[in-house]
Amino acid sequence: MTRLKEEDVTEIGNKLEEYDSYLKNLSGMSLKEIGIKAAGKEGVSQEGYQYGVVPVTAGEGEISGFADSVKHILEFLNFKTEITIKSDVAGLEEALRLGMDVVFLADDNKFIAKNLKNNLWVDNDQATALAYITALEGVAGALRGRRVLVLGAGRIGCETVRILLDKGVCPVVTDIDKERLSYLRREFDEEKLVVKEQAELSISDYNLLFDATPAGNIITGDDINKNTYLAAPGIPAGFTGGAANKLENRLIHDPLQLGVAAMAFLVI
Repeated sequence: MTRLKEEDVTEIGNKLEEYDSYLKNLSGMSLKEIGIKAAGKEGVSQEGYQYGVVPVTAGEGEISGFADSVKHILEFLNFKTEITIKSDVAGLEEALRLGMDVVFLADDNKFIAKNLKNNLWVDNDQATALAYITALEGVAGALRGRRVLVLGAGRIGCETVRILLDKGVCPVVTDIDKERLSYLRREFDEEKLVVKEQAELSISDYNLLFDATPAGNIITGDDINKNTYLAAPGIPAGFTGGAANKLENRLIHDPLQLGVAAMAFLVI
């Protein structure tokens, strides 16, 4: 998970209705429906769960507005949610003492949700990859047998590759870090996965794009055609304004919402 900034999250709570409508028009699914489908929890009751968000001050410190934004998203998904008064370990102790069922907590490197009753837990990287692939399928149709260009072989990129391979998709993966590409070649069957250095490919040759990089403006208007679909969880946004304009209703991007929605249902 890329460390977010205050300006990335400050307006999330105020724009959830608007974003939900956008997702419905885009994919035919609401934020909640994407979270449920990504988690494979159709028909599972969410009644009676008490969620807690524990502020964490370790490392570079708490991101102003982050805990509030997570709370807003969870409440939008109809989970009863509170932010603990205390932070860090004291906040976790508070959640345990109050009998909360699930806690969300994030530091500079990791963002997880943990079910305190059944020991299920989920990492935001996995949840984000699942949610964005689910949304992409809603927009572009079934992915099986199709090529998806995955930009970035970091944590979310690797999770994306695993999920796509399980779905019978042929991922084409690139990264500026050659060690990461070497890892992919060792970790995955190269008969099913294509690993390319950036100099070997052109983004415009692919219609299905998954941007899992922390690099801005690497996808331009010249890379986009009427058949291009882009799922872009990367922060900052990896696409230019010109690319966004050409994509119109074929762009999936937010700083937090989809990942949190999948996390919320994966732990129940």
